[in-house]
Amino acid sequence: MRAPLRRPAAPFPCGAAGSINGHGGMATQIELSEIELASLREVARGFDQRGIPDNHSRKLIELRLIYKLLGSLRITSAGRRHLASCG
Repeated sequence: MRAPLRRPAAPFPCGAAGSINGHGGMATQIELSEIELASLREVARGFDQRGIPDNHSRKLIELRLIYKLLGSLRITSAGRRHLASCG
């Protein structure tokens, strides 16, 4: 009898230190506060992001969770994976 399929464990809890794999293959340590995570969710929704503090967008861009395109913020694959790990 086969073992039941389970969802893989998240690599790190939301808002806590953890690692994500970028394009280079190296794991990068990240730490997001709850309000920074809320900013990432706002970008993922794709609506007006003027309410996101500049320091949040700078940090999320540095972590390659989001990027700027034609003046608007977009979420990256790594950002989507981070949100998916948060449930």
